[in-house]
Amino acid sequence: MPHLTDERIRGLMMWHVRANANVKGRPNMKASDFQKWVNTELIPNHMPELRGFRNRGSVEVAAEETPKSPWAIPRATWKISVRTAKRWLFELGFRKTKHRKTMYIDGHERADVVLDRKRYVEELATYTPYMCNYCGDDMDIVTPPDKIDKAEVVLVVHDETVLHQHDGEDWSYQEEGGSSSLNQKSMGAGYHVSGFLSEKVGRLTMTKLQWDSYLSSLDAAGQLRAMLASEFHQAHKPDVGHLDANVSMFIGKGHTSDLHPSGYWTGDDVYKQLDHAITMFEILHPGCKGLFLFDNSTGHAKMADDALLAQGMNAKPGGKLVSKQRETAWTDSSGVTRTQSFVFKSGDELLFEAKGVRAAPLVHGEVVFDIGADVEIQRPGSRAWRKASVVSQNNGKYSVKICEAESARDVRDPVLANVDVSSIRAPAETYNKGPIDVRLVGHSKGLKQILLERGLIDGTSRLKSKCGTADKKKRKDAKAKEGIGIGESVEVPKHAGVLNGEACCLEYILSEQPDFKDQQNAIQELVISRGHYCIFLPKYHPELNFIERYWSRVKWHARQYSDGSKEGLRKAADAALSEEACDLALIRRYSRTAWRWVDAYSKGLDGVLAQWAVRKSKKHRCVTDAVDKEVNELVKDRERASAARAAATSTEEAPLVLGVLADMTAAGALCDNDDGE
Repeated sequence: MPHLTDERIRGLMMWHVRANANVKGRPNMKASDFQKWVNTELIPNHMPELRGFRNRGSVEVAAEETPKSPWAIPRATWKISVRTAKRWLFELGFRKTKHRKTMYIDGHERADVVLDRKRYVEELATYTPYMCNYCGDDMDIVTPPDKIDKAEVVLVVHDETVLHQHDGEDWSYQEEGGSSSLNQKSMGAGYHVSGFLSEKVGRLTMTKLQWDSYLSSLDAAGQLRAMLASEFHQAHKPDVGHLDANVSMFIGKGHTSDLHPSGYWTGDDVYKQLDHAITMFEILHPGCKGLFLFDNSTGHAKMADDALLAQGMNAKPGGKLVSKQRETAWTDSSGVTRTQSFVFKSGDELLFEAKGVRAAPLVHGEVVFDIGADVEIQRPGSRAWRKASVVSQNNGKYSVKICEAESARDVRDPVLANVDVSSIRAPAETYNKGPIDVRLVGHSKGLKQILLERGLIDGTSRLKSKCGTADKKKRKDAKAKEGIGIGESVEVPKHAGVLNGEACCLEYILSEQPDFKDQQNAIQELVISRGHYCIFLPKYHPELNFIERYWSRVKWHARQYSDGSKEGLRKAADAALSEEACDLALIRRYSRTAWRWVDAYSKGLDGVLAQWAVRKSKKHRCVTDAVDKEVNELVKDRERASAARAAATSTEEAPLVLGVLADMTAAGALCDNDDGE
């Protein structure tokens, strides 16, 4: 029907399906769910003109002109059936598909992700001239680097995976006519593996002779550092753990230990593992530089304890936590480089009158309250603060007496024992502008003092410390009302930025300073400090990391030989990680596939076209010229279809074709010609 050529109506349907088709924690959307939404929400609320269609001859004529239109709605009820809902979903470009492990679609072509992918491809291109290429049937033909003015660069990729105790096949042979048995509902114990792969040698493993030879080449300080770094690996596998860069462990609440208090693998564990893995790389690749590749996960973005971070800093001096941020250097407006500390030192000057400052007494950087000191305390489970005084202290725990009773409980129990220092704070005081008060020495300066020292604000500034939750919600609501276009990020920035010529908050101003913007995470700092290179994948792009294919091989092997017990899983997983299960030639083939993806993206292809080009260029490191020509033809077909669609939608007799169907033309060609890998 002509009214359904409305872009708004089609957009609403597309948005609803994308938002509800596959939501974690909810059943997948069925055609009947879509039918119900169309009948109860879309037609009544967004297509009110249908109410008067029964007696309008023009509409009946329009319906007769297109009796086989996929968008036809029965005139008797103005509701659609499940069969019609399925037909609409098909015309919208959605297919009922079995979920398989492949490249991510959600967010893969988002504008900010595409920009980050371009960054990754361009950054990787600066290292490739210094890398060796591997080809041949057994991947043993080595082409040396194109450039030799620097050390050879070797790509080393990292990733983590979990193998499960009951991760078996989802099918089994059943006797014909007999009853079927149920599979295990639980996945069972999880065996976590964090590993590294090198394109040159495969797994990072070494012999005891290599390790002993390396230690003998170091001085006493170097030997001590290397031994300390290897302790993390040896704690997981005594005697031989330090000979393998991989670290494996059972995870879960039932597997807590001093090494893993939470029972799970964390960002701190990756850092500890990486320190020794770099040492192993240097032993196995003498004279080479490593390019360590990590995915874009939150655990890998962990900052060092003394990293420069504006987030979480108080606006005023003092507070319970003392800043651990390292001293930094910044350049003032006259071009002079200055050093800045984030805690007050003797001789510093307070540049504004600070009201409501809570500066607890410090001993070696730790908060320690004296006996008899006036404090404020917070009872467990209560948000109210009451005036009190310290009675005694023992091993960091305090006994305090409530001085100002505000409830019957305070009168009944005026003395609280074993109060943690986190539930005690110093009374608020005012500190005048001028030479620093001795009580502030060692305390954090706060955002306002730091920005005043840099001359970025004046003493009369009324800016708040940070954009609050309410501000972020306003921006999120405005974004939802405005609409989120195709390829546009749904994420809302932490800060509003500059509004009407003024920054939104103090935190934003400091976070935009060069020394804070250039702050690297802990992994980057460690790799660079050891003289190597570090690079991070763009989001939603596991196809660029060849260790992902290695993990699929490991899991397949473990499923074949695991007997379903925890010990059987461990043995099968360790055997699957050995060279016998996946040799160097196969690892290099996986790497070659990842390089084809990189080449496809470097040619400007999107995810769908890149996937087709990669599969058509099997056994090649790059997308071949012949495939490149075919891709160019597909792109031209897509552009012609897009132009035709734009011209058609501008007329009253617009064909019922969705905006996404132009891309489906190319997608159909891909399916026809895809020969797999």
